[in-house]
Amino acid sequence: ALLLLLILTTIAAGIRLEAPQLFFSRYLRDCRITDLARAKSLLVKRIPAQASAIATFQFLPWLANRYEICSAHLISSGYKMYTSARYEPPANLQYALFDFNEPLMVNAFFPPEAPANLRSFLSRGNWGLLAAADDIVLFNKNYPKNRLLCEEVSNPDIEKVVDLEFGGQVIFLGYDVIGEEAAQGRLLHLAYYWKRIGKVRQPLVIIIRFSDGKSSTFIKMHVIGYRIYAPDSWPENSIFREDNYLLIPSGVKAGSYDASVRIFNLETREELPVLGKTPKADDGWTSLGDIPIR
Repeated sequence: ALLLLLILTTIAAGIRLEAPQLFFSRYLRDCRITDLARAKSLLVKRIPAQASAIATFQFLPWLANRYEICSAHLISSGYKMYTSARYEPPANLQYALFDFNEPLMVNAFFPPEAPANLRSFLSRGNWGLLAAADDIVLFNKNYPKNRLLCEEVSNPDIEKVVDLEFGGQVIFLGYDVIGEEAAQGRLLHLAYYWKRIGKVRQPLVIIIRFSDGKSSTFIKMHVIGYRIYAPDSWPENSIFREDNYLLIPSGVKAGSYDASVRIFNLETREELPVLGKTPKADDGWTSLGDIPIR
């Protein structure tokens, strides 16, 4: 009787605590190698074996086979761990790999001053964008092709003008489709053009749905400004260009896809309504026109 009670208690505890042997299929599904996982691996491989690097938490084990490795949370928080001493990153850092959506970073080590801390770090080190996939970006210090993720522009020549006003907060002026070969995966490089026209309740996320009108549909999400160039920090009525490198799922066929958009507040889940004369489709999406995917 005691043995039976012990067995039943063990099984009940395993179910309650979600022991891996009882949920093996779920863990296999959660740990499968996805397109994003492959893209992350390719980004890590762009960093030479002996190069000094700073990265968000998930990449630290991958980069640990080197003498100089730093954690990005020290920059975002601004202080050394468990002290009031300001943190200064090593001057000889060569590479920086940031996932701007990493849960542990944005939930535990992203105080209100974090965006300014990260912007200052990138500016002072003259960090240039080397490669990117979705909201994961690899920077190289003093990279000759220095490109900012988001920057103010004047009188841009926008390829596809849409002029959509969202919630009286921002206007999505339009976008460019930029063809670019990339070593870190199959990417669609888009440049967005924004204008802030009112008080912004950030963070805002843009969701773009791609559909070929037949059987292929996929959705991409992006936090506007990569969390560090948040729209509420933009001067009102100034125009900002933002580059986004969308990782295309491997099963998506090449062709022309109808793109449509929605914008939400990431924290409140509140959708920003489209204002003005542009009609919104019955399913809640607003068309951006056709975008070719290689």
